[in-house]
Amino acid sequence: MVPICYTASPQRPCELVPYRTGELSAALNGWCGLLLIAFAAWLLWEVWTAVAPKPITDEFLQLLDESFARDWRKPRTWPWARAAWAYGFTLLGAASAVAIGLLVVSL
Repeated sequence: MVPICYTASPQRPCELVPYRTGELSAALNGWCGLLLIAFAAWLLWEVWTAVAPKPITDEFLQLLDESFARDWRKPRTWPWARAAWAYGFTLLGAASAVAIGLLVVSL
């Protein structure tokens, strides 16, 4: 005896609705995306912890490190003022070059 789900009618009553509407594909794509994001976060964490600097044992290098070095793993200790000055002048130069170029083209 053939089940009623597999008869030759135009619409089978036992057909899975999530598969027919594409919700199952969307759910699987979302799950795969979530797994890939979790894997990327784990890999980033592993790389971040693997490149931790080794402690400095030399006294002179320790003195230099305490005087001039920054902890690059903490953004609050980065030299933001120097970066602002450097990129500020660069941005000013690029903007003036574009302005001069547009002025020359419009003439």
